[in-house]
Amino acid sequence: MKSNFLTILTGALLVWGCNAPKIVQEAAIKDLPDSFPQYTIGQDSNTVLAKVPWKQFFPEEELRQLIDTAIANNPDLQMALQRIKISSAYMQTAKGALLPTLSADATASGTHYGKYTQEGVGNFDTNLSDNIDNNQRINESFTPNFWLGFNTSWEMDVWGKLNSRKKEAYSKYLASNEGKNIVQTALVSQLATLFYTVKGLDQEYKALRENIALQDTALEKVKALMEGGRATQLALQQFQAQLLNTQTSIAEVTRRRTETENQINALVGRFSGSVAMDTISEAPFSTVNSDSFKLGFPVQIIANRPDIREAGFLLAASKANVDAAHKAFFPSFTISGYGAFNAFKGALLFNGSSLAYSVLGGVSAPIFQQNRLKSEFNIATAEQQNAFLQYQKNILNGYQEVATSLSNFEAAQKMYGLKTREADALEAGVQSANDLYIGGYAGYLEIIAAQKSLVQAQVEQIQLRRNIMLSLVDIYRAVGGGWR
Repeated sequence: MKSNFLTILTGALLVWGCNAPKIVQEAAIKDLPDSFPQYTIGQDSNTVLAKVPWKQFFPEEELRQLIDTAIANNPDLQMALQRIKISSAYMQTAKGALLPTLSADATASGTHYGKYTQEGVGNFDTNLSDNIDNNQRINESFTPNFWLGFNTSWEMDVWGKLNSRKKEAYSKYLASNEGKNIVQTALVSQLATLFYTVKGLDQEYKALRENIALQDTALEKVKALMEGGRATQLALQQFQAQLLNTQTSIAEVTRRRTETENQINALVGRFSGSVAMDTISEAPFSTVNSDSFKLGFPVQIIANRPDIREAGFLLAASKANVDAAHKAFFPSFTISGYGAFNAFKGALLFNGSSLAYSVLGGVSAPIFQQNRLKSEFNIATAEQQNAFLQYQKNILNGYQEVATSLSNFEAAQKMYGLKTREADALEAGVQSANDLYIGGYAGYLEIIAAQKSLVQAQVEQIQLRRNIMLSLVDIYRAVGGGWR
């Protein structure tokens, strides 16, 4: 009869669990294009740019030292490492939920029972019995109770709910690692950008200084011509104004360099420091040949971009959360028990006859918690949909960032080539203007205009050369490079 009752009860609980809502099937991920637009940097599945370590990608030792220092000291990166530790602790908690609990307990208490209480009457009656010995007689005025043993309980993961929680925690732990990689990728990219900006400003400073030397020479010539009556005071003033304008530009370049250095110091976690002045005539990054790097194909950005990897792990965590919320509607099965020495006399506590133990199996099903469980399931389902959309968004953004970076690189190369030809032509024009002015065939305004155009073209040429470097850095970041 009891067996039939338990069978009916268990069946009823299982039927109740079948009222759980259905899990919504997520949409399919949009297919990526087979390749990126064809630009100067080619594509090859065997040599993926994102897998090139940053120490190999950046040739400058000074930059590599800055990145090493930033990885050790940057606050954002340090906070990301702490988030990994937090996720690891949650993962250990979820793993522990699958194991039985075991605790050791020791208690000692004493109670005086009233004469007209159930316990008091029971103790009085027990002491009058002829079936007990002296050790079994109870102190009626003050009854002690000593307990020393172990308690245990275990929820059997029949439906896999606890295992789903473990999968959720593990996926979030993996996502936290990718979160650290996101921070490092951004950090490496920002440092490289600032470093090459400083080097570009050094080149601008050098070009302006060279032009100041030329303008000084031109000013001295105008002074000599004015003394000989071949130039006016107005011409002298115009040449002086042009020189002052170039000197003002140098002051602005110096200000921008200091500002950029301060940004570098903030990223590497120091209060002060400087980047060495660029003494070479060639542009920074000139040792890097873009032909040696291959992008890889779009599908490979999923495996390399840390933001996409993070979104993928968070999507997996959300799926596990939905699964656990769904299985919460089903009955839970638990086993509990204890084993201990229990006696009302301290001297008898470790007597073999004081050994006590208990085993209890139970099953429980949520009946009047359905609104809470349904709400938790609906929340988990909505969070899964958000995680899916974020994952899809990251893939789309990743593809577009790579395509945009490639376009910028291609445009910077073309513009640099044209600007170089322009600067060469303007340099020849300045020389011609000076010769014509001395010969009396050109006015001073033509020289000033030619020199001003040359300075502007040379500065723009340096900026475009810097843009080529920065676009390479941006391509490296866009494909997921920098965290290895």
